[in-house]
Amino acid sequence: RAARHRAMADVTRAWAKEKFSLFADPNYLSPTVTCVGVPKGFDQKAFHARVLERGFFLGDGYGKIKDISFRIGHMGDHTVADVQALIAAMNASL
Repeated sequence: RAARHRAMADVTRAWAKEKFSLFADPNYLSPTVTCVGVPKGFDQKAFHARVLERGFFLGDGYGKIKDISFRIGHMGDHTVADVQALIAAMNASL
């Protein structure tokens, strides 16, 4: 289970680095959730809606970072294939 969580995190982080950025300090990354940093002015609400239309939910950032970040969970019974499907949905939604 832990190895699968790390594999999903690796896939998610590679996508985040390519398309946006990782919000967290690399020394404190979680194996179960990735916080993605987005530029100011990026329309997250519209992006999240388009991703949801494709069957996936993205978590908003919290508090002061709500407008410049969102979260992708990669834990529980999800698989690398599930994360890859999410990434395809996000790419199609950009």
